[in-house]
Amino acid sequence: MKFTLYFFLLLTAYTVKGQHCPFDGYSVITVRFKQPLPAGVKVLLKQIPSAETDTCKYGSTPVNKPFLWNTDTAFAGHSEITNQWFLKRLRNELDFTEGRWCVYLGDSETHCIKAGKENPNNYEYIPKSFRVVVEQDGKEIKSVIVPKDRIYKMCSTAGSWERIRSVMIE
Repeated sequence: MKFTLYFFLLLTAYTVKGQHCPFDGYSVITVRFKQPLPAGVKVLLKQIPSAETDTCKYGSTPVNKPFLWNTDTAFAGHSEITNQWFLKRLRNELDFTEGRWCVYLGDSETHCIKAGKENPNNYEYIPKSFRVVVEQDGKEIKSVIVPKDRIYKMCSTAGSWERIRSVMIE
């Protein structure tokens, strides 16, 4: 009986994985431009400062990330999620051929993480706010606030990627 129980537990431990998807904790923001962008333009995601998120314990560095226009460059710095089936799925479902630019964010980039007020072991996740900034020759030429409903969790338990809608920029 003991052997059967150990065998069952060993078999269960071998097949169970702690992380249910390779992009667990990641979010994506996509933008589309109604007009083609001139050469030399940078598209950045910048965190909007606030009194609440400026005192984070984790994720305290303000977000300032470039938007990228294809999946190969978008995941260049994320070795943990560069498997080919995932990149193929991104190409198929986010349709980069239509001028969509994207930026990927981890949990500590989308949320300010603070110790709880009543119990410091219970962390609070406070959503951060962002804006899309278009720069040319080092000068800001356009700025658009990202609506909260345009920040999408990438894990499939949050819903199909077909739900992802871009922030449209004129």
